[in-house]
Amino acid sequence: MNLTFSAADVEFTRSWWSLLIKDDTHLNKWLQKLQVTELAGYYDNLEAIVKFKRDINSNTRIQELLLRTASDEKNHSNMLVDILADRGVPVYSDIEADENKSLFWSELEASIVDIRTMAAVYYLGEELAAFRFEIIYDNPSTPSDIRRFIEKALPDEKYHARGYLMHTSDEALTSVISQYDLVVNKLKGFV
Repeated sequence: MNLTFSAADVEFTRSWWSLLIKDDTHLNKWLQKLQVTELAGYYDNLEAIVKFKRDINSNTRIQELLLRTASDEKNHSNMLVDILADRGVPVYSDIEADENKSLFWSELEASIVDIRTMAAVYYLGEELAAFRFEIIYDNPSTPSDIRRFIEKALPDEKYHARGYLMHTSDEALTSVISQYDLVVNKLKGFV
């Protein structure tokens, strides 16, 4: 089972990005949030090693994936810090980062009950990032600094998604995708 994106998902994301890149203030705020998200990914992957130590000790492949993903996410965060600095935009303070924590991810992370659901949530996050990054990269108006970031980050996101997909189960993925749909509908005001 894989996550699939509809034509409406693609069009929504293209429209969102086309509008965002026309507004430097909102674009820079998005970059600040993305930097926080990448840094949070670093910590989340390291925390998962501790939380699921027993399962991970018997599965060195998942441990290696978590460690590599943590390292990659930290590198992505550092690249975004550099982009923000070049733009004259500060990174969020710890307080601002907490204030901008995603309700979306808080709700999805609450569905993690074991290593399979952890892998499903992480797969979903990496797959969504890869999907969005591809659309951003394909837009000819994407600023060159963001394009360079995506050239480096996109292969990592795809690798992480494939890796986490191998460590989940259809049952865990179905459960997490159902939670994802519920959260999206909640954010849209349908629930």
